[in-house]
Amino acid sequence: MVIISTITALLVLNIRVKHIRGKMSEDYIPKMQRALVLQGGGALGAYDTGVFQALYKKINAHRDGRPLFDVVAGTSSGAMNAAILVSNAIDKGWDYAATKLNGFWDYVSIEP
Repeated sequence: MVIISTITALLVLNIRVKHIRGKMSEDYIPKMQRALVLQGGGALGAYDTGVFQALYKKINAHRDGRPLFDVVAGTSSGAMNAAILVSNAIDKGWDYAATKLNGFWDYVSIEP
């Protein structure tokens, strides 16, 4: 899991810089930040997916032009979820990332 956690940290940094770039200097840190921290524990990763969907709908409805999340991190299956979310959100947005996360858990939970 160290590799996935490291990848997640790099992706978090990448999305943070991308959202800040062009508006402010890269070393600017907003006074208030929103973080998504996802738990680990096997099947709880699938639970994280539903929780993310609910949070996304609620936060996205009231966004004020700032990034959806300033920091995204996780442990174990939460780190996998964070990597899926951030890597897809960077280029294609959070809607696409949410769809990919659902697709991942649908794929791994299908009975043989």
